[in-house]
Amino acid sequence: MKNYRTSPLVRAGIALTAVGSFLVIALVSVTASTTQPRSETSQTKTAAIPKTGKTINKQAVWAETPKTDPLPAGARQSDWNLVLVNLAHKHMTDFPVQLKDVGNGQQVDARIAPQLLAFLAAAKTINTDEHFISGYRSIAYQTQLFNDYISNEKSSGKTPADAEAAAMKYSQPPGASEHMTGLAMDMAAGSSLDSNQAPDISKLEALAVNYGFILRFPKAPGTSNPDVKNPSTGIEYEYWHWRYVGVENAKYMTARGLTLEEYVAKLPK
Repeated sequence: MKNYRTSPLVRAGIALTAVGSFLVIALVSVTASTTQPRSETSQTKTAAIPKTGKTINKQAVWAETPKTDPLPAGARQSDWNLVLVNLAHKHMTDFPVQLKDVGNGQQVDARIAPQLLAFLAAAKTINTDEHFISGYRSIAYQTQLFNDYISNEKSSGKTPADAEAAAMKYSQPPGASEHMTGLAMDMAAGSSLDSNQAPDISKLEALAVNYGFILRFPKAPGTSNPDVKNPSTGIEYEYWHWRYVGVENAKYMTARGLTLEEYVAKLPK
């Protein structure tokens, strides 16, 4: 057998061919690895980390802005026009209030007289018979009035306890009536407190806030029965009793259906 020897040129060509083949194979391998889809696990992890303001699956996810209901600026429990007087907050000494006559033999705190008279003038556009019935009362007067009411109830055959309970449906014992503040006024269109009609009351309530007044003793929530005590005030419905609290306070309270007790509880001291 003949021993054929490969020339140096042939051997060089073979080597170059082998190197080229290796490079092609390596390039194809790298390309395939970079074009394969991400694994399902990788996609899930990306979608499972929502960040506020970042686009995820082509949708922007934003943190919800908390809703606020700011109270009237500067309102505090200690404000003179927000003083609480009720069975739970008795005041057994007369308030040092400067009184002013507002007509029909009635007086109120001089600071609210202009607003009260303006409220009455506006109320007369609804019913010309609207007038003041009872404003400021001292502790001595409230004591006499409350005892007279009890006596009247006793005269109908009630026991002393029943007579007092009956009187408290339309009056308060001394120290618990906010008439002593000079900030309250009973107002009606007739000679008695029960003479106003419901449509007039709703119109008056809408007007009242513009002069800083609220209907102090609204009906109990969830009932149209005026004889049910409101759990917030402890008083039955009195659509004749108006209380001055200031315009901004009145608008806030009436718009949200808050009693004075509920509103004051929201305020800082």
